[in-house]
Amino acid sequence: MESLSIRSNDVAPKATYKHLMVLTPREKQILEMICDGMSNEEIARHLNIQVATVKFHLKKVYSVFQAKKRHAVIIQAVKTGAVRPSWIREVSLS
Repeated sequence: MESLSIRSNDVAPKATYKHLMVLTPREKQILEMICDGMSNEEIARHLNIQVATVKFHLKKVYSVFQAKKRHAVIIQAVKTGAVRPSWIREVSLS
């Protein structure tokens, strides 16, 4: 398994629910899918859209989270509670 190196400047400090309100339902859907580990190609196939369309939506998502890297968006989305990826839903806390 590949380790992930995260620098503090990769993660936006203040992504909040207020910021997320500017995302469209499709952008939120794609955000959830990247948090679940799907590639752009997998998302495109699943939604029956072009990869270029996925990338278009991701530009807005990255902008909202003030992030340059995919992992930074995922971290902020999970930290702020904007999404609850399947890999977290499946973990039992008992």
